[in-house]
Amino acid sequence: MAVEEEMGPDDLATHAQQILLTTAKNRISKRKAKRQPWISNTTLELIEERRNLKAGGITQDKILYKEKSREIKYSLNKDKKQYIEDQCKEMKEMHTQHKDHKLFKHARLITTV
Repeated sequence: MAVEEEMGPDDLATHAQQILLTTAKNRISKRKAKRQPWISNTTLELIEERRNLKAGGITQDKILYKEKSREIKYSLNKDKKQYIEDQCKEMKEMHTQHKDHKLFKHARLITTV
């Protein structure tokens, strides 16, 4: 209490604000954006590398940034194609096992991708 009595109202307000901000940073995790189920972890790593390049400034590394963007685009297309192929294989298996309900559920899932 002795410390609080010596501080003025403005100092108390800034002190309380600092305590709230540090506690919030320590306790509240960053919200991760939802990702599509077909994006692989390697593609996510490429996206993170490109994000770091952009944060550092694109003025010097424009060529490197464009190359990363191309790699990401290629990787995303490959991941999506692989995901759809895997889903189609599962659908074929469901068809042979006569699991029609799951089959149509997967078909709906693929058409929304």
